[in-house]
Amino acid sequence: MPFLGQDWRGPGEEWVKTTEGWDRLKLWRLRLLENLNENIVSRILKEALEQNTFIQKDEYSHCHQPPHVLIPKHTTKECTGSTSLAESFSKLDMVGAARDPRRFAYTCKVLQYFIRHNFGNLSGTAQKYILTILEEAFNHVLKTGNNIKQVHRLLIDLTEALNDNAFYPNHVGSLALHDKHNQTVQKMERRLNNFKMQERKDDGKLTLSDLPDDCIRNILVQLSDHIDLVHSGETQQSMYNISSDNQMWKQMCLFHFNDVQLATMLQRLGGSFEEGVDWKLLYKKLVRRHGTKDVYAVMIHSCNNCGSLYWESHGHPCHFTDLKASSTPMTPQMFARVVGF
Repeated sequence: MPFLGQDWRGPGEEWVKTTEGWDRLKLWRLRLLENLNENIVSRILKEALEQNTFIQKDEYSHCHQPPHVLIPKHTTKECTGSTSLAESFSKLDMVGAARDPRRFAYTCKVLQYFIRHNFGNLSGTAQKYILTILEEAFNHVLKTGNNIKQVHRLLIDLTEALNDNAFYPNHVGSLALHDKHNQTVQKMERRLNNFKMQERKDDGKLTLSDLPDDCIRNILVQLSDHIDLVHSGETQQSMYNISSDNQMWKQMCLFHFNDVQLATMLQRLGGSFEEGVDWKLLYKKLVRRHGTKDVYAVMIHSCNNCGSLYWESHGHPCHFTDLKASSTPMTPQMFARVVGF
């Protein structure tokens, strides 16, 4: 229901509450119509492209406004500009990214960083937006059955953050807001505890174990998480034999660690590359000392020309079309620093 402010100094704008917070009614109507028009037009153009009609792909791409946020590089006394964390999340479509399998890992890492580092000091709007993104990721996980471990870890971190900031003035916002966050997290934890994986029924179709060993080995070697490799070997004997292969763990070592780290640890263990190396043991030692490499299918990039932040897979409308396109990939930590955390 629209809310009309009673303050005589206000501009008389009508406000409406959405899932992303309060928004001006006239702007919300415009965005709603734009989204409806974009969905209809994009569906028509997509069908036309599939039918090889006269419409070109570059014309189709211009119909969409890719999610991006402009971060001003320089400010002056006369012209200042800043972008809040909630606004950055909104313009980068972080809620939609939580449903995208390619952007899911990066989005969870961003949430983890903000939850672990002074979550209670964020603005109330930013806190609510983080909870909204987390709920979207949680619903997507329950729907697909994938990435349960990442969401469970986020719920644990958020519970610890809320407990650490349980008493005023350790948190920003009212006690009612803090209690609402606790209720939301507890509700998600109950749903996660009651969740049961649905086993695939015997439909006569091809399964992973039906593939030749060489194909399975090529699939498993693409895994970046050693836990996934270990769990795959626990399914059956043939998968265990493949996942226990020394060459498989060698590929994991070469992927996560550089030559200096490998040589240093080999020297401590009294071995060398020429001799027989227990790559699984070496991997365990290296993980304890250096950790693993974070892998993201899609990252947020910063345009070196206009300063916009955008998703690598979506691009952005750069104003400096005469300059050569150049960008810098942003880790979750770099993204947090750029948006002013």
